[in-house]
Amino acid sequence: MGPLPDRDEAHRRWQILLEKLAGIDDQLAAEYLERIDGGARYYDSVPDEHDLKDSARKAFRYLLACLLSKPLSAELIAFPAQVGALRARQGIALENLSAAVRNDFLVAWTALLRLADDTDMAVLAMHVGQLWTVVDDFAGAIQRGYMDQRLQMARTDIIEQQQSLSDLFSDEPSPTLVHRAAEVLGLDETAFYWVVGVVGEESAPAVTRRLTSLDVVALDHTSKGVTLILLADHRRWPDDEALAADLLSGVTGAVASRTVQLQNVFRAAMTVRMLAQLGVEATTLRRSWSRLSISQLCTVIDDLRSYVDAPLAAMSDRDIIVETMLVFAESGSVSTTAAKLYCHRNTVLNRIRKFEEATGINLRTPRSQAMVQLCLLRS
Repeated sequence: MGPLPDRDEAHRRWQILLEKLAGIDDQLAAEYLERIDGGARYYDSVPDEHDLKDSARKAFRYLLACLLSKPLSAELIAFPAQVGALRARQGIALENLSAAVRNDFLVAWTALLRLADDTDMAVLAMHVGQLWTVVDDFAGAIQRGYMDQRLQMARTDIIEQQQSLSDLFSDEPSPTLVHRAAEVLGLDETAFYWVVGVVGEESAPAVTRRLTSLDVVALDHTSKGVTLILLADHRRWPDDEALAADLLSGVTGAVASRTVQLQNVFRAAMTVRMLAQLGVEATTLRRSWSRLSISQLCTVIDDLRSYVDAPLAAMSDRDIIVETMLVFAESGSVSTTAAKLYCHRNTVLNRIRKFEEATGINLRTPRSQAMVQLCLLRS
């Protein structure tokens, strides 16, 4: 290889070789494409030839500008992150991308060997480390762009998934929303699903761990203090009781009464949310329907009482009318009511008429009579 040139002479000669290399960037790009089999070797032929050739040309311009210590244009400064992000969006595996990028070193080194004469071998040996470092830094910048894009895509995926779950679990979604949610979540619209609801910070992770141990994939969404979990029907759980016992043992939560298709998930979610908020462990509608009924009635009874009481408040004979309505509601019979109150049946009819006109409630149906009893009775 001959004696080593002094540092200044080696640097000067290295710069000359790099300038020659910069003049054949199109050739370098073509050799790079040949080395990676037109993209088939590392990229599964996903990027088209124009994309790969343009990226290869910019890659060598970037590398040579760095090696020659030339200022980079704004386009070249942004290039590594942009191409990394592009490959992430194209679904290229990171290890394949990194391996493909490091082929730049082999292409550049092979070209330098062709351009050099015998006296340049020592110069190349002195600078091979610099070439590798620049290529490695370039590959690192591409990887960072790739990972940033993957993180952004993951965040977008999570946001889309949570929005789709929210659509399914909320008020009756349109067929379009159901179809979109199925696409985003990768679900079969025609399949059947269980809806499970749990409360408490530790409950959802505990249930998730159980599902993972069972190799069951589930999707969860938290709103209004309840984590709702959607999981596919499974022969392991023939009914809601089996699922509750298997999945929610020791956990405050509830299971829907049956499996449903996606368009009806919102109905199951509504019931499960109310059941879970009762604070009972591993419950079902079958075991908690009475408690749920009382709970739901308690949330609206004050409004119902106000609806009935307000129109009666200004009536001078309010108390006697209320007494008459309560007695009448017990039997629905005018004659029986008159007998119990020791008055004429026309008097009862007159009080009923006054009540109906004031409140707008028709007392001729058992449902209305039951509501009046709930609203007028005081504990």
